[in-house]
Amino acid sequence: MSEETEAIIEAAMFISSEPLSVGKLRKVSGKDKEEVNSSLENIRKKFSDEGHGIELFQSAEGYELRVKPEYLDEVSHLTPYSDLSRGQLKVLALVAFKGPIKQSNIAKIIGNRAYSYIKDLERKQLIRTEKHKRTKTLEITDEFKNYFGIEERKELEEKLEETLGEDSEKLLEKA
Repeated sequence: MSEETEAIIEAAMFISSEPLSVGKLRKVSGKDKEEVNSSLENIRKKFSDEGHGIELFQSAEGYELRVKPEYLDEVSHLTPYSDLSRGQLKVLALVAFKGPIKQSNIAKIIGNRAYSYIKDLERKQLIRTEKHKRTKTLEITDEFKNYFGIEERKELEEKLEETLGEDSEKLLEKA
């Protein structure tokens, strides 16, 4: 196994805006499954050291490098949720403040684009859905709290207002 393989895998995870599967990492690195898995384990060990501010995180979607939760407060202002669209942020706001909320209610407020936003947010594990008759019920997850570094509702209100501005009040009035 080579350090170059680990470097390529690290670079791929760093540049990607979404988690990468072992299959995708195999394509990028040109290595077999065993070597990719071995490299991932070495990367995990390397970043688990207290001297690093990032960690290797595994989700159902794949692997990604992310900021360790204990450092999130200090650096989160540098990239305020750039991987989330304004529409996704609106859906999150509705789910966070009005949840559990029906998917159909969100679609009435935001429009049909809400369905793709919901799918993306569920894939990122920021919300969870549960089948409810002909629609779904949506709730925020612990990953949502980790992502935004939020423990209390007051912090959520501040982040929402900071991110959506005046739109936040109008949006919540519609719900």
